[in-house]
Amino acid sequence: MNESDGSGDGTQWATGSGYLHGIFANDWMGFRATNKSLRIRFSDFFRFEDDCIVECYSQIDIIDFLQQIDCDPLPLVKRRALHLSRADRSERCHDDASR
Repeated sequence: MNESDGSGDGTQWATGSGYLHGIFANDWMGFRATNKSLRIRFSDFFRFEDDCIVECYSQIDIIDFLQQIDCDPLPLVKRRALHLSRADRSERCHDDASR
C-alpha cells in the first residue's frame, strides 16, 4: 500500500464491514443469554503507515443486538420523536389555517 486513500491528507485507510453470526449462549455485559441465534453488524477501520496497521477502530451495532434479545433501548426516544413529529405537523397545520 504505497498510495494515499484519496482523502487529500496523505493517509492510508482501509475499511471492512459485515456480520458476526452465532448463538447468544453466555451472559454478556449484564445481559442474560437467550440461546437464540444472533447476528451482529460490525465495521472496522484501519490506518496504515509503511504498510503496517498503526491505528484501528471497530464499531459494533449494540442497538441492533439489544433489539434482537428483546431489550429495546430506544422506546423513550421513539416516543419522544413521535410526539415531536405530531407537534410539528399540528403547528404546520395551524400556521396554514391562519393564512
